Amino acid sequence: MKLLFVLAFVMASATALASTTFYTSVTDHGAMGNGTADDTVAIRAAIAAAQARCATVAAGNDSVRSQAIVYFPSGVYKISDTLNFSHLSAMGENGAVLQQIDNTKDILSADPIWRGVISGISFVGGRNQIYLNNGNTDKTLVVIEKCQFTAAADAAIRTG
Repeated sequence: MKLLFVLAFVMASATALASTTFYTSVTDHGAMGNGTADDTVAIRAAIAAAQARCATVAAGNDSVRSQAIVYFPSGVYKISDTLNFSHLSAMGENGAVLQQIDNTKDILSADPIWRGVISGISFVGGRNQIYLNNGNTDKTLVVIEKCQFTAAADAAIRTG
């Protein structure tokens, strides 16, 4: 009986996480992840939806922005332009791949970024695979974990 209760709790928790307003899947916005379709427009739509769910709270000279996650299910997402990714986190499942087909353009550009996590994504091609910039010299926290970087024309990770 205890096992059944624990299993039901875990399933309910997973369902709640998947439906949270801070989680946006790129496939819900039309990204195919099949390695042939250009997923740029669909991923941009997911990014815009995630950013719309964030809120900024001012506190004196500072402000705090809530975080949203753009989620990439397993697949190869081809893009043809830079994805502007300010104030968000990106998480991939089972080695999700972001492949830039234009080596003169970045893959992810977060300008500005204050905090975030980029996790579980393989980056292929592009000029800079991740570009991070923030005018603050003491208030930025970005965690990049479980990622792979291949074939950047310039840098895997560049900061401004």
